[in-house]
Amino acid sequence: MVLKDRGIAAYLIGIMFFVIGAVIILNPTFFDKQPPLWSGWVSVLFGGYVIAMAKATTIKIDKLNNKLVFWRKGLTGQDQKEYDLSQIKEVELSVAYNSSRRGGGHSYHLAFVLSNGESVALNPGSSSIVRVMGRQLIPEKDLGARVAAFLGVPFLERRPPTISESLSALSTAIQNVAEKEMRK
Repeated sequence: MVLKDRGIAAYLIGIMFFVIGAVIILNPTFFDKQPPLWSGWVSVLFGGYVIAMAKATTIKIDKLNNKLVFWRKGLTGQDQKEYDLSQIKEVELSVAYNSSRRGGGHSYHLAFVLSNGESVALNPGSSSIVRVMGRQLIPEKDLGARVAAFLGVPFLERRPPTISESLSALSTAIQNVAEKEMRK
């Protein structure tokens, strides 16, 4: 099984900042309200940095050789890490809730959990829910379940408790304390 993340979004963002910065520097009259020249240099530097640091990731799960191989390649070099498949204890999807002034959202982090407790991220970035015809799709959840089934290890979803779960736990704790006080 081979999984690829080409890092296209990072490259596109870097190119966008680089081009906007170059336009500000080379043709400042292009904009109705002329931006300061320093903003063009900052955009060019930021865009160049993003392009230089972006990495394409390939994950190869090789059952024949019992290896899990991560290749990360970018303009600044490449990195390769190998793990034995026998070290993988489970595939884990961590769900976190992010709140902001514009509203909240969920982020999803998919990782291999090794027998020594180490967590190896499959998607160093995170994504949010995709909605298709009113139905929520979580690409990481489907991918994690497929990878876990391929490896024959458990797939676990870790998330913060819902409001009803929190209230239920709080109610149970209050009832337990009240029962202990009544017995005294």
